[in-house]
Amino acid sequence: MSRESELIKEINEHIKKAGGLYGLELPESDLLVIRSALYRAVAVEPVNKEDCFGDTALCCPYCGNPVTNYYGRKQPACCQFCGQKLKKKGGNPES
Repeated sequence: MSRESELIKEINEHIKKAGGLYGLELPESDLLVIRSALYRAVAVEPVNKEDCFGDTALCCPYCGNPVTNYYGRKQPACCQFCGQKLKKKGGNPES
């Protein structure tokens, strides 16, 4: 498990336990922003999404926009719309 995944788990536990009161003096909204940034740092596989014509495209699982690379055939390392880090379809994350 990556360090980012461990931190996401810890933040989720703190949010459940604290009920709005944190020893770090951080409001819950700040923790949610930190958690969101950590989610985007963890590489995930893009999902196949079907359009109204029955065609499928690789899409970002976070924002739902198509994952495209205008400069070549390789899948990009991250979503150009939200910055979500992406794994190669069926493989390891690109570096």
